[in-house]
Amino acid sequence: MLRRQFNSVIFTLLFSTLSFTQNQTLVECSGNRFLDSELIQKLCATTVREPKNSIQLDTLTNRLRTLYQNNGFFRTGIKADWEPSTAPAHDTVLKISIAEGDPAVIRNYVCATSDSLTPEIISSTIRERKGKTFSVTVLEEDIQRFLNYYQNHGAPFALVAIKNIVFEPLDNSVDVFLHISKNGLFRIDRVELTGKTETRPDVVQRELKFVRGQEYNQEWIDKIPQRLNKMKLFDLVGTPAFIISPIGEGIVQIPLQDRNNNSFDGIIGYIPGAKENEKGYVTGFLDISFRNLFGSARAAAFRWKKINQLSSELEFSYLEPWILNYPFNIALHFLQNKQDSTYVSWSFEPSLEYIASDELTFAVDAGYTRVVPSLQTVPVFTVFNAVKTFLGVSLRYDTRDDPFVPRKGMLLNNAYSMTAKKIKGPAEYITAETKTNNKQQKELFDLGLYLEPFRMNVLYLAVHGRVIEGDLIELGDLFKFGGANTLRGYRENQFWAQRIAWSTIEYRAILEKRTYAFVFFDAGFFDQGPLRDKAANSSVIAKNGYGVGLSFQTGIGIMNVSFALANGVSFSQGVIHFGIKNEF
Repeated sequence: MLRRQFNSVIFTLLFSTLSFTQNQTLVECSGNRFLDSELIQKLCATTVREPKNSIQLDTLTNRLRTLYQNNGFFRTGIKADWEPSTAPAHDTVLKISIAEGDPAVIRNYVCATSDSLTPEIISSTIRERKGKTFSVTVLEEDIQRFLNYYQNHGAPFALVAIKNIVFEPLDNSVDVFLHISKNGLFRIDRVELTGKTETRPDVVQRELKFVRGQEYNQEWIDKIPQRLNKMKLFDLVGTPAFIISPIGEGIVQIPLQDRNNNSFDGIIGYIPGAKENEKGYVTGFLDISFRNLFGSARAAAFRWKKINQLSSELEFSYLEPWILNYPFNIALHFLQNKQDSTYVSWSFEPSLEYIASDELTFAVDAGYTRVVPSLQTVPVFTVFNAVKTFLGVSLRYDTRDDPFVPRKGMLLNNAYSMTAKKIKGPAEYITAETKTNNKQQKELFDLGLYLEPFRMNVLYLAVHGRVIEGDLIELGDLFKFGGANTLRGYRENQFWAQRIAWSTIEYRAILEKRTYAFVFFDAGFFDQGPLRDKAANSSVIAKNGYGVGLSFQTGIGIMNVSFALANGVSFSQGVIHFGIKNEF
């Protein structure tokens, strides 16, 4: 019985149609059904050059024959020769005649392993492939599937060898023989941190869900950089390495470099009184952040901001991760806000977050807010003296490859809350018609998509929405809108609204790991609710802004600087936005 044996070869074809056009040779193909004529012509362009010779024809036919064999056509006949051309634009014609025949099918698929029982993934692949057309591409996919299986089941050094591929011409079939060597089964006994890091090893192991003695798993290894990057504690997370110690321990080494996780930033000034006997006042801001207390991943932040003589904010936040080593985080947030001469509010908001997976988290939020109207020299109504309590739930889905400068993935935030608002005064503005017990609902939606059409270039698309509905919606209940984090080209919190929707299109050119330049367009729509102009034809106001900017790493975090123009304004009226990316 006649048999033919061959070793498969994969060619990477770099095509250049221009070079073939220049040699004034016309290609005519006949008999080809499986391979496209355009593909054959491009292959000719990389093979046939001036001066023409028989070696070029032999090379061309061998490449074509290998392409056919890699797709199961073992009985394909190929003839190629030059003939004079009758067309004035060409000197010669390269005529290629192909007799393809039928593709061979897999008769036997044998995979020898050292296992007493063949893994199901191998058995099912063999059953699936038998009787199907042979293809080198499909065979390579099978080999990679087998390697992935063993590397995820304790055998990082497994090898799959092609022992033989035998073609049987009598029935146009192929026998495939593979051999798999495990080269040992290994477990991971330790995780070692290398480089400059103060983060405790147990904190890193907790984030990685590491269990001493766990079976080696390549998928688990591959997820290490992304999992640690999401902690926002490291400037560098290197590629993990797996080594075997002299006493046989399996060790995963992770190169790490801490960020500057503690920062102090601020500026304080004094504004003297504008008139005689008028008191001056202190203004400025102070930002103190500790994002990795004692290497434990605990975080705390204190912020104070004095906007003008009548407005100020005082804020404190704290995060306690992984309560009792379970995947639950507790966050506490306190905010005191003095808004002009209108009101003063205090709010306390605890939340409990459940880490369901690497990408998905759920949270339950609660809160207490007290709003007190400011005393007026001339009595005038501003807002009610009110107490608000709320309970809400939220969902976060994050597949971004990097939390600071993402290149691909998505970020989804969706939250819903119910608020009970009780009116306590001022007594002189409470009438028989005033409803003192009120219910409100609030919904928030954020979706950001990151695409990398070209290397080091990122397209960022985002849509956002905010809605509050219910009884007795006042100034203190509204959303603040405008500025660096919402609608650029306008002052910070320039607008107050009951309903908001805005979108962003931003194109980023990555300059370094934590630095990129960008151009953007923001479009926003909002309804001011109780502040709306009753005489206006529509309650919805549309605004947009556009501009350029730069984002870069600083000692206190990621700094964003942008120059933006609102629609319809001159260049001299542009707004410069400065902002530190919120990392708490």
